[in-house]
Amino acid sequence: MKKLTLILSLFSLCMILSAKPVLLSESPCEYMETFVGFDWNEYKSMLTYEELSSDINQLCYYLQNAYADYEGMCGRGFSASELKYQIFVTYSKNEKIDTRAAFKFIADFLEPFISDRHFSIITKTTVFEPVKSSKFFYTNTFVGKSDDSFYLLQSDSENLSKGMKFDGASENLFYYPVKGKNVWRIGIISVENPKILSVQFEGKSFLLPVYDDGAIQTSSIRYHELESDDSIYASLSSFWLPEKGSQFRKGADIVLSKYASLASKYYDKKNIIIDLRGNPGGVGTYSEYLFYSLYTNNKKEFSWKKLSKYSKWFESYISNEKWIESPVTLESYLKFSEMLGFNDAKLSSNLEKSRQKPVRKIFGTQKRKPLEKNKKAFPGKIIILIDRNSLSASENTVVLAKKLFGDNAVIIGEKTGGCCEYWDNIDYMLPDSKVCVHFGSQKNAKPEESELWHGEGFGIYPDYWSIGEDLNDTIFLVTDDSEMKEKLAEIDSRLM
Repeated sequence: MKKLTLILSLFSLCMILSAKPVLLSESPCEYMETFVGFDWNEYKSMLTYEELSSDINQLCYYLQNAYADYEGMCGRGFSASELKYQIFVTYSKNEKIDTRAAFKFIADFLEPFISDRHFSIITKTTVFEPVKSSKFFYTNTFVGKSDDSFYLLQSDSENLSKGMKFDGASENLFYYPVKGKNVWRIGIISVENPKILSVQFEGKSFLLPVYDDGAIQTSSIRYHELESDDSIYASLSSFWLPEKGSQFRKGADIVLSKYASLASKYYDKKNIIIDLRGNPGGVGTYSEYLFYSLYTNNKKEFSWKKLSKYSKWFESYISNEKWIESPVTLESYLKFSEMLGFNDAKLSSNLEKSRQKPVRKIFGTQKRKPLEKNKKAFPGKIIILIDRNSLSASENTVVLAKKLFGDNAVIIGEKTGGCCEYWDNIDYMLPDSKVCVHFGSQKNAKPEESELWHGEGFGIYPDYWSIGEDLNDTIFLVTDDSEMKEKLAEIDSRLM
């Protein structure tokens, strides 16, 4: 059985097909058939050298003609000919080659040249990810700021005394206002839990235990609203839109449209709380339509058939992308859009032309107009809850909220996974092994405009760090809504 999968901002695809792009470069390219999705029934666990070599040629073809960061890879030293040479040296004398081991070798070779959290190589048993997500690990030690210095307020370490001056690294301090106006929590950002953190007080080193509460993980689309007099809380576990014909498609359409239409019902609230903890991303259009509506006082409910006004506004003021158009990307877009039930005759026509005269083009969005403050924009607070499993379209939600609403958008929780600079991520299948390579053909430059964005793998840092039982108190700190605080009593352990 063949199946298409991807983590994609579908909005970017719709925009590419409708916007008036700027052609940045154009060059002839090779044409090879493009295989999209995966087919584990035909997966080969062992390969001949000829089969592996053929797949490497296909991999390089995909990268050269569909990967948005291919020029970046080359700038960091990647060479397709060197990859092929290393495969020859390592495997040419082998009669049989273990597929998983060979693609681990390839993943290790590629790792120094990849700076993209979405990028992965997928075998039947293992997913290789060159860029790992870091996480927030915390101590139970808090310091307060006085003038330009920090002093110990409380700690579970018996070796520390209140009032001791902290003279360690600022990168270990995380603003934690639920404990007080000028309070920071000591912690560390790391891929692995270090268990023990060495910190400096009064010129001496102290070892502090490091903790990790884990994070919410979701496996299906779940949406829920809670309302108080002043606030609306909406939790959404995924932005994923299942394929047309899926038993889950109807339900997803309903809940995603409800989320995108929040402004039509709750524009008059003082606070809109959006819980994206554990949300791995998917289709970015829903958040973009929601914030467009809140910014322009649009009260119309979301509909895929009525997006022209929103699309024109977004093209004019917000879009900031570069993308590749080639036989590879056109064919993959066509297959994916058909899977979701979006048929486009123009796309089919462009693909046919591209097959006859293969060309690799790089486009960018048109020059944006200055975004002027809108007096009709939602005047209240937009609170977005995030954690390490908030990825892709969830991170783009935060970036857009900050761009449009500034300090009125308050981000609470821990850092996100860092997976937002590359879009239109598709599983490109290698025809002999059936291994898939997952990457995007579009570079999303919007995160780089936000001071909260710390890069792929590091993600978005919140305005207010808050974990566990402190989360509800931190929300209350922003909203001053005791009725909503009571409704969110169990928010530390689950989506409400």
